[in-house]
Amino acid sequence: MYGILDDNEQLLAKFVAPIRVESIVPSFVSDSLSLKRSAKKRSGHRWEVVSRLEPLSHSANNLFALLVKKGNTGIYKLRMPQNYGAVQSRINRGGTDTANGIRDSETVILATNSKIPAGTFIQFAGDNKIYLTLSESDGGGQVSIAPRLINTLGSTAFKWKDDLIMQAFLEVGSVRGMSFTDGILMDNGELTFVEKV
Repeated sequence: MYGILDDNEQLLAKFVAPIRVESIVPSFVSDSLSLKRSAKKRSGHRWEVVSRLEPLSHSANNLFALLVKKGNTGIYKLRMPQNYGAVQSRINRGGTDTANGIRDSETVILATNSKIPAGTFIQFAGDNKIYLTLSESDGGGQVSIAPRLINTLGSTAFKWKDDLIMQAFLEVGSVRGMSFTDGILMDNGELTFVEKV
């Protein structure tokens, strides 16, 4: 189940559909008088997760306390939602999952027995960044990823199932409180979480 975690990394509230996961890359696009387009993108990248939250407890007091405590300056931990199509297509065959790659590369070499479809979020040990596979790996091999690697990998373990934890900030414009009707939680609004980079 995907959602927001408490400080002990226990699921506190789950994401409620619809949910949006957006790839944010600063880019500059201009069109000349002849309508030729020039596009440049920067190397920076972050993910944004936009969703409503449904507390796992009827009282929701722990969620409310977490939102007040962290506000939009504290770091939240989210269980990163995987693409439903990727979840349906993946096959876990067990074994050790490791990766090799060079810093700033758009590809990694995976050593795995499993089938990891394109569109799967992955995370390398020792790195908080979340990456997305752009090509499929069935039994290992070279895989394209986005964004570029931040660090060099040398037989580094990686996660690719439902165990990725994204560190994020709450977007400044997001709702910070909750609406109650007759003492019952009604809605905390749509929240936007931006990956900590």
